[in-house]
Amino acid sequence: MVKLFNEGALEEIAKSRKMWEKVAEYAKKAIKVVRLKYTECPVATPLDIPDFDYMQKLGLPGMYPYTRGWAPLPFECLLDRQYIGCGTPKETRKRIEYLMKLGRKDYNIAFDLPTQLGYDPDDEMAAGEVGRVGVSCASILDFEEIMEPLVDWPEEKINPAFTANAQANVIFAMYYVWAERNGKDPKKLRCTIQNDILKEYVARGTYIYPPKHALRLTGDIFEWILEYMPKANFQSVCGYHIREAGSTAVQEMAFMFANAMEYARLAMSRGIDINTYGRRTTFLNYSGLRIFEEVAKFRAGRRVWAKIMKEKLGATDPVAMLMRTATGYAASSCTAQKPLNNIVRNTITALVGRLAGYPVAVPGFDEALGIVSDEALEVAADTVDIIEYETDITETVDPLGGSYYVEMLTDKMEEQIMSEIEKIEEMGGALKAIESGYMQREIARAAYERQKAIERGEIIIIGVNKNVDTRPIKWRPYMPDPEAEKAMVERIRKLRAERDNLKVKQKLEELEKAARKEDENTMPYVVECVEAYATIGEICGVFRKVFGEYRITSF
Repeated sequence: MVKLFNEGALEEIAKSRKMWEKVAEYAKKAIKVVRLKYTECPVATPLDIPDFDYMQKLGLPGMYPYTRGWAPLPFECLLDRQYIGCGTPKETRKRIEYLMKLGRKDYNIAFDLPTQLGYDPDDEMAAGEVGRVGVSCASILDFEEIMEPLVDWPEEKINPAFTANAQANVIFAMYYVWAERNGKDPKKLRCTIQNDILKEYVARGTYIYPPKHALRLTGDIFEWILEYMPKANFQSVCGYHIREAGSTAVQEMAFMFANAMEYARLAMSRGIDINTYGRRTTFLNYSGLRIFEEVAKFRAGRRVWAKIMKEKLGATDPVAMLMRTATGYAASSCTAQKPLNNIVRNTITALVGRLAGYPVAVPGFDEALGIVSDEALEVAADTVDIIEYETDITETVDPLGGSYYVEMLTDKMEEQIMSEIEKIEEMGGALKAIESGYMQREIARAAYERQKAIERGEIIIIGVNKNVDTRPIKWRPYMPDPEAEKAMVERIRKLRAERDNLKVKQKLEELEKAARKEDENTMPYVVECVEAYATIGEICGVFRKVFGEYRITSF
């Protein structure tokens, strides 16, 4: 053990602390006069971490248990990957070209709800939603137009992300087919498709099939990636959406890691080594406005995940133990009221991400009003660059490390995260916890309690319950083309009329046969369907027919 504080020093501090408490007790009586604020921990000292073992709890950056960061030295930590997707493929292509002119390199494509739920634009279930919250992408033709700006890029520079979960297999297949058609070697291409279906059942809601069958498709993707696109990540396990749904910081990390453990065991059941899984898995997290709590959350998270991988799952490769995450966004902290104030909020959340040692991205300041405008996108990107290049935050690793307060919070956060994970493990793991409704209930309860606290004025949000401006909002966000839905409906009907429908029928039938065989990997069949111009609705329709659809029950 390498204790930082000896008993004699702690005794002297304890004496001083008792004197301080008397002064503080007197000060509490005068709080209204001098505006002092007495919190749960108004001052932290070595007494709050008396048995602190430096090597066990912290170590050095880039070394187990990675509390201080996964990299040994400061590094340029830009996340150029802007979250974009709007209207038609043509509109999204133009936005990518616009961002390219600004020097942005990588993109995270947001799909509209029909695409995320496996419906074609002309399906009655898609009415009114086509192109509304992302880009409509129903076939390889749509995907090719979205990716057109990247056609001339060298393979080593292409590294997009796709927010795809229930339909992740189809989007992966589209990426693969696009690469082959444009002379790219799929084995050299990188990308990250979210492919985190479990959190859809507890937080985001874009699920299609029952969890058991959805996990089978996730496993199919893992196996297929290793053979056909070995540089692609398996998935990005998300705590972000869990937090956006209303969870606490502890629940965000605990539920995310519990889901990741379920995926890791799924991979191992498919014969994939745990070290391979760890190296090919990333995370996505929320970065909020409570600076010290959020930094402690990330520091504790690194420690927790390293211990899970090493002690519970048997990983031996240090890289496989790293919690490789991106952070930022925090769109739920943005308000529709006084939208320009969101620039300040976004700056703080980006700052938190960098203090925690991770790449950051921030939402547009008008995201609470609709699809982010070009101006808001540019401000968001520049916010990250200003922090990266105009401040000294990036000159040292883990700048808050060693703070009595931050170390106390980190230890407390680790203990609470592990306690929640153990509770889920006792239930039989994440899948059982989801099927029983446990995670959903806990998130709903946390969200309800926070909302009530806002309504009581215990949580202050400027523009919402303090400094309220009742005047109409002047800012007008980006609005998708009102004719987008009509255009996409005509486009897909034209595709169906011009393609080889006998071939499409044949490929869909072959996919159905594969789906009915539990030991058959469905990904090669999905790829063949995409190549034949089958639509996302047709492909997902096959799986709907075989697996059925998940219907949430009351929890």
